[in-house]
Amino acid sequence: MICMTADLENMLQSPLFRYGQAILTAGVVVVVAIFAVEDALLRNIMLLIAAVEIIVTPQVLKWVVES
Repeated sequence: MICMTADLENMLQSPLFRYGQAILTAGVVVVVAIFAVEDALLRNIMLLIAAVEIIVTPQVLKWVVES
């Protein structure tokens, strides 16, 4: 059982917050992948992780609110 405060629960109920948080995190990963990583394989893996972040994180946060 996850115990959350009312403010956190209200924030997590907002799709704007859930998707915005995922996009912000994925954006950081993309910027690091493009500008700081020279290895092509590692860069592609990081870009894949960013794409998965955008898809999965909002669903997990929604599941946390519903449980």
